[in-house]
Amino acid sequence: MTPRGRRLLWAAGAASAVAAAGAASLGPVVRSLAAERAARLGAVVEIGSVRPGWEGLWLRDVGLRLEGVEGVRVRFEVVQVRLRGLELAAVTAHGGLMELSGSAGELEGQLGRWRGGLRGRPGPARDGGPPAVEASLDGLEVRWEGPAGESLRAWGARLSRAGEHWALGADLVRGDLGPAAYELTSAEVSLEGDRVTRRVRSARAATLHATWRAGGPERSAYGPTPPGEPSATAAARVRRLARRAAAALEASLAPSGIVEVQSVRVDAELGPDRLALGPGQLRLERTEDRGLLRVTRAEDAEPGTFGVEAELPLASGPVRVSVRGGPVRLGALGIREGDLGLVGVDRARVTADVTVVLAADDRTIAARGRAALTELGLSSPSLAPQPLAGLRLEASGEAHLESDGSRLALNGVDLTVGTVRATLDAELQHGPDWLALRARGGVPLAACQGLLDSLPIELTPTVAGSRLDGTFSLDGSVAFDSRAPERFEQRWTATRDCRFVQPSALAAPSRFRAPFRRTVPGSDGRPLTLETGPGTADWVPYAAVSQHMTTALLVCEDGRFFRHRGFDQEAIENSLRQNLEARRFVRGASTLTMQLAKNLYLSREKTLARKIEEAFLTVLLEQSFSKEQLLELYLNVVEFGPGIYGIGPAARHWFATTPGALSLPQALYLASILPNPRVQHFGADGRVSAGWLAYLRRLMRAAERLRRVTPEELELALREHPAFRVPSSPVDPAVDVAAPGSPAPPDAPSPEDDPR
Repeated sequence: MTPRGRRLLWAAGAASAVAAAGAASLGPVVRSLAAERAARLGAVVEIGSVRPGWEGLWLRDVGLRLEGVEGVRVRFEVVQVRLRGLELAAVTAHGGLMELSGSAGELEGQLGRWRGGLRGRPGPARDGGPPAVEASLDGLEVRWEGPAGESLRAWGARLSRAGEHWALGADLVRGDLGPAAYELTSAEVSLEGDRVTRRVRSARAATLHATWRAGGPERSAYGPTPPGEPSATAAARVRRLARRAAAALEASLAPSGIVEVQSVRVDAELGPDRLALGPGQLRLERTEDRGLLRVTRAEDAEPGTFGVEAELPLASGPVRVSVRGGPVRLGALGIREGDLGLVGVDRARVTADVTVVLAADDRTIAARGRAALTELGLSSPSLAPQPLAGLRLEASGEAHLESDGSRLALNGVDLTVGTVRATLDAELQHGPDWLALRARGGVPLAACQGLLDSLPIELTPTVAGSRLDGTFSLDGSVAFDSRAPERFEQRWTATRDCRFVQPSALAAPSRFRAPFRRTVPGSDGRPLTLETGPGTADWVPYAAVSQHMTTALLVCEDGRFFRHRGFDQEAIENSLRQNLEARRFVRGASTLTMQLAKNLYLSREKTLARKIEEAFLTVLLEQSFSKEQLLELYLNVVEFGPGIYGIGPAARHWFATTPGALSLPQALYLASILPNPRVQHFGADGRVSAGWLAYLRRLMRAAERLRRVTPEELELALREHPAFRVPSSPVDPAVDVAAPGSPAPPDAPSPEDDPR
């Protein structure tokens, strides 16, 4: 090697040694400077390694935490420090992880105290220090797991600072806050203000997809419900949500700030049902004293607008939410086929002009307006076996709800189904152990044919296609207070002269004047086809049945059968009173004709369709048969035991006798088991149990009060003790016929009750 080469090699080695020595001494210097600058911001920095670069320094494995903020931990993979001469010009962090712990309320408290501590610290602009440093980070992952199951994950999080302008963003954010989960893509946020009072100036996102789960326990990332604040009612939840939203809005969004999301979708899980809404466009603006939220339907080729607007005061004042627009297709709002049982969402259209106001004192929620649905399809087992189609519904009026749920008032409510209109004014109040109701409403005069035609055919499959004549109207009122049940008042005025001019083929009652077939549950519960009707082997004419059986039916099932036209107004009034007193359904008002309609035409599932058809068919049966003919039909088709249909088989099975020879106690036994015919009440000795016998004797005395039996017949009946398959039961001379009737056993139906 030449002397010059050796000199160059020596110089290179010396330079390398100097650089290595410089790098080795650089680490402590950088760590010291970083710690000093971080301390001025109330932070602690830990640096793993320091390497020099062409434009500055490269720091690896950098940890950061804020003084007093135990719930935030950050570690960056790489931090690039750029210098301008000997001054710090910019800091850029690449990759890393931010971990958060504690509830949102706890984190806000810690960060609030940290920001408050910065107010007393000198800042770069105030103490003559160097100018503010540009800072940015990218590729950060954020994780938060709250104490009550809340969570947040963000990927591709980024932050940049130029002077006092800060911008945040993330490629994807997913979170779960109690009943709500959300996913946000391509989010960008700009901040304004100094390092202590920084707020959002604008925020934008490409998509927001939220999922809301109803029905579970309410959870809040902000901690438990404040003491004394009700948590059971939906109204109370709305009140708390409005308060928290106002507080969050005021703390985070600057005056004149704007939040926009190009596409918003919401999937609500309502127990077993689901409801999807969107996509729509969201815009949130803040003025000095309120926030304004607008969600509008995403634009497409279909005309018509539909949207939600909300006004949220930051201090005091009412919260207003309005829903306006239409008509638009339900499908255009994002509702999917099958959501909430909806069918044909691309045909059904909605129109709404509804405003909901939460009062400034948070005590009441009021709603008023109008909404209409046309060509609505609905599938619900409680309505009908088949999905309903072509429903036309319209509702208008006002509603007022106390936020604690103690009072609900409906004013001027109109509900129109097809061409038939109903009106209602009502007030419902309740406390822990009392209930009060005042209501008035009815159906203005309507054509009977219009009433039938307004209902979907799926609600009236048996009578659909019938021709009716006449009109119908209903007007009534009720006043009830469980604290003074003796003051119960009700008034009902109904005009009904509906008449079938031409029944449909399925409803034609003429077929019951000759042998006919019907399918019923057999003794094992499986379907069984029976042939019955006049002229069949087991058919018993009315004249061949003991009059005690008619007496038993009047006492047990329908005391005013011979006086009403299928509907017993007094029984309906008594049923309403007793159900209100019990605050649950305990008594029905079904007449013998209504029961006959169910037995002749309808299946046994409990649906709205069955009740509607039952009413129409009751009118038809009363119009087509005399009372004696109705009783003959009833006695020959009703179930008197497991797989035992008709009075002929019943008399043979239970008492080994004929229908014409039934005694009063035997007839009353058969009538008393009609509400639950698959349960028998005989003891081990074959005689009616003591408890049920006491109940039958009570019914016997009721028959005598109705003058259906003479005192002599009553005395003889009271001494009889019916026995299984014994045609003539022995007389018990020890019975005190003057003793009052014993109380009914717990499982016995009321003499006037029909719980079916």
